[in-house]
Amino acid sequence: MPTAEFMDVGIGTEGGREIARLAVVEGEYNREESPRRVWDDASPPNFGYPEAKGQTYQLTSEQFAVNQVGHYVKKLGAPEHAGGANWIFSDSTSGGRVATEVARTSGEVDGVRLPKEAYYVTQAMFRDDPQVHIIGHWSYPAGTKKTVYVVSNGDAVDLFLNGASLGRGKVTQGYLFAFPDVTFAPGELKAVASREGKVIATTTKQTAGPAVALRISPIVDAAGLIADGSDISLFDVEAVDTGNNRVPTFQQRVDFELAGPGAWRGGYNSGKTNSINHPYLDLEAGINRVAVRAARTAGKITLSARSEGVKPATITVESLPFAGSPPALPEVKLSAAPARTIVARAATGAQTAGPAMLGKFIKTLNYTGPNASIVHVEIAARDGKNAYVNIDSPFAALPSALQGADWVQVDNRDALYSAVDLMELAVTGNTVVWVAHDNRLPRPTWLTKQFQPTDSALTIAGQPMTLFRRNIANAESLTLGANTENTSLTEGNLYLVFVSAAN
Repeated sequence: MPTAEFMDVGIGTEGGREIARLAVVEGEYNREESPRRVWDDASPPNFGYPEAKGQTYQLTSEQFAVNQVGHYVKKLGAPEHAGGANWIFSDSTSGGRVATEVARTSGEVDGVRLPKEAYYVTQAMFRDDPQVHIIGHWSYPAGTKKTVYVVSNGDAVDLFLNGASLGRGKVTQGYLFAFPDVTFAPGELKAVASREGKVIATTTKQTAGPAVALRISPIVDAAGLIADGSDISLFDVEAVDTGNNRVPTFQQRVDFELAGPGAWRGGYNSGKTNSINHPYLDLEAGINRVAVRAARTAGKITLSARSEGVKPATITVESLPFAGSPPALPEVKLSAAPARTIVARAATGAQTAGPAMLGKFIKTLNYTGPNASIVHVEIAARDGKNAYVNIDSPFAALPSALQGADWVQVDNRDALYSAVDLMELAVTGNTVVWVAHDNRLPRPTWLTKQFQPTDSALTIAGQPMTLFRRNIANAESLTLGANTENTSLTEGNLYLVFVSAAN
């Protein structure tokens, strides 16, 4: 290597070193993959990782965790190695390599930062304070016999099942202790780590009973959830037994409902395509994590969750008023790429002084569909104007309440696009927001919860569209979701939004 004489340290991969005289920093000590939802070969409901058979990477969570020890010891433990960097700490969409997953699953935590068993393994190896962790859970079918693995930075580990000793584990690679052929029995599995004969740490795993209820736990910053339009609250949703213990083998769909000044951001399922932006999600290994974004209006945000056969759960967090001023933004030149935020039109002589408006009644609009670059606000609705920006779709027999209204001229090609925040708009007070929705489509939940149906309808591009209305007393921001929650549909007009003066 021609630059070797100028180098003080080498970067190695897979335990290699190219320059013999240099200490090596390992660049990728673990590039295996495994999703969080798959425990081991003995755990329901998956019993291993059968969908990945034949793939290059097909490790269960247990195998992935055990594998961490070997990677760390063999690749970073050599005398010439001076340190290392994990290949990837969190699952992400950066270069996924297993066809059954939607993310690269090389992380010690999954894409929403829920820890895998590998997280606790690396914790035991990386930290100096006493650590011991039983890999996996202790809720198996009757008759299960398996090897139990414990990781610790002690020099010995003893295992106990319901108080009875299962002996001392065989240590390999300094940190991993194996207890082969342990027969499952309900109760408590306890690991006791010692160093030089002195107990330094203990841990237990309890058998969980059948799931009877859901539990929601919010994760909010110490300063609270701030209603600035960008702050996020996370919610852990778990299935629990009668003792309020998480059921680690529960994997089932949960449906969510959100009320209050917040936008649903949801979560994801690692083994399902198109799992984001929906008001439902599967729990994986008994838990999943979802996100809600605060609106610009402070208030109580209530999240409810329900799943078949278990008691539902509801929790409320309160967003706090934003007391500061928005940070100063640097001046940047926008590229030609489509922008998702619609900016106000230039002021005209007819406009009065004050904040820029997109229309007479619409102050701001944020649109997340694929064709955001051409979506905009039109003013003074009347017969003959096109409803949609991309097709010939003139209004005809427009109801008097909509004559002169602002409306969002959307691209009808986005009619089947799925997003829980397809539109966000701020409107002035003393107005009425109208939504015209295609009668061929089932009404989405966000529409029926926020708007009241009327007896009026429009016919757009040959299709009847019922009008829904919502009275706005004071200036308000609204979040409107997808046109339909049924992803199997293949046709339908995208809903239209009008804002008019209140009668």
